[in-house]
Amino acid sequence: MPGCADYLARLPGELQCLRELAGGYGEARDRPVLLELHQRLHKVTGTAGSFGCPDLTHASRQVEQKIKRWLEDADGAGYDAAACAALKQGVFALSETVPELQSALPVVAVEPAIPLACSAQKVPGLADDR
Repeated sequence: MPGCADYLARLPGELQCLRELAGGYGEARDRPVLLELHQRLHKVTGTAGSFGCPDLTHASRQVEQKIKRWLEDADGAGYDAAACAALKQGVFALSETVPELQSALPVVAVEPAIPLACSAQKVPGLADDR
């Protein structure tokens, strides 16, 4: 499949960016972080399927849909510490769905604040409809 190797080569950078964004999300329930995560996960969901990564598509869609429900929920129900931890776990587990990436990302990731370079970064090969 043309482009699949290129996609897999760039995918670790995008997944690491998602990890950093998820690591920056917490008790403050920062809506811009959720919006950014949702956008990026939506792109990963679509492109992963196109490049032959159905498990990644399924896993990212699950996290994306959870975030979508949170964004639609005006009263903030479901925004508790356990839900935040589950969100982070779901994002951190995405790389486990692509065997080719098992050694590409660190097993344990630090949960940094949102890096500006990451939130503005455009990853070549991933759909960009901003």
